[in-house]
Amino acid sequence: MTAIEFVNDATYAELKAQSDVNNAQPKRFRSIRYDEKRKNIALGLANGMEIALPVSAISELVDVPVRQLRELRLSLSGEAIVLSSADVHMSTGGLLRDIVRMLPREFISAQFAASGGARTSAAKTAASAANGKLGGRPKKSSAAA
Repeated sequence: MTAIEFVNDATYAELKAQSDVNNAQPKRFRSIRYDEKRKNIALGLANGMEIALPVSAISELVDVPVRQLRELRLSLSGEAIVLSSADVHMSTGGLLRDIVRMLPREFISAQFAASGGARTSAAKTAASAANGKLGGRPKKSSAAA
């Protein structure tokens, strides 16, 4: 069972303030544009990040002429891509899920593993220090290798 870590009032206030800042910025998309040169759709986030998706990977847009792709718009909520002239309405969240599913499973697994391994905690720091005092990680024996 994992021990519960308690925080003092100052730390709580700092974490709460950071949470309020993060939640104040919407996670939805703010802009969309068609990049003719690269033949992709660029979706802009509130934090300035942009995600570019190839039109060839979006089945709803593959056969849409360039002149119509220039008319792509986001819904007012930023949660849907709308192209009325081609009767296209698609969820931005669903679109991103579809794109992620196209990535090799090994790539996705490696990304999650890397982010998990990068986590630090007081317990990891203490364990590492204790290990170091004992001479570090034990050498593999020749029988085990």
